[in-house]
Amino acid sequence: MKAINIELGLTTVALSIPVAPASVTISSRLRRQLSRLLTSTAIAAAITTTISATLEQNHALSATISGSQITPSTSVTADPSFPINQIADGITSDASPFNGFAAAIGTGLTGTITLSFANDFDLRSFILWNDINVFREGIKDFRLDFFNSSNSQISPSFSTTFLGPIGQVAPSEYVFNQVIPGVRQVDLVVLSTNPGVVSRMEIREVAFTSGSINNPATSVPEPFTIIGTLVGGTAALRMRKKLKGKVFKPTFRTSEK
Repeated sequence: MKAINIELGLTTVALSIPVAPASVTISSRLRRQLSRLLTSTAIAAAITTTISATLEQNHALSATISGSQITPSTSVTADPSFPINQIADGITSDASPFNGFAAAIGTGLTGTITLSFANDFDLRSFILWNDINVFREGIKDFRLDFFNSSNSQISPSFSTTFLGPIGQVAPSEYVFNQVIPGVRQVDLVVLSTNPGVVSRMEIREVAFTSGSINNPATSVPEPFTIIGTLVGGTAALRMRKKLKGKVFKPTFRTSEK
């Protein structure tokens, strides 16, 4: 058995090659091939690590807009026990004491709830926790209208009318067909409600997913990041040649086993 220790910078790779004792020879060609293989592997690993880090960073930039980030208001008369601010207070539980926004009994089968943001956001989806003390009630058909900081309506290229879940404690997420940029306000226009024990507008909580306009979220690395990584890898390969083995050139040590 021929044992070969290959030192690549601070890394030592141990290889064992079964050979006959009389043929224990490591040619210079094999040394060069191993050198190229290990150097290319190191660069590929560096590129993979950089891209993975970029993906994780971009994922971290993905934001959920909820709670105090949303200022809700409405002209619909609220049930005193379920004021409008409870639609965006971060509480999604459907356990007692119940929480959310509900219209006063006998009113509020339809209406508009305005959801305002302190900053502009690129909206990617809407999240709805429908119904309070879930019992097949809550809102049914609804529409989302988007506005920028100048209060001008933004018109997406897709339908913004949706159907609310019924008898469902878990939230429903409505992922948009495209990112809607520069949104400062969303009008949640309730078009109908589910008839139940109490027929009225009931919503436990709302939220959105987004990245800030100045720091947009994305699940794909920017092209320049990938290009820069590849250029860096190429530069590392060229540097290896210039350093004439001081960093990347492997050192081979052999021993019999």
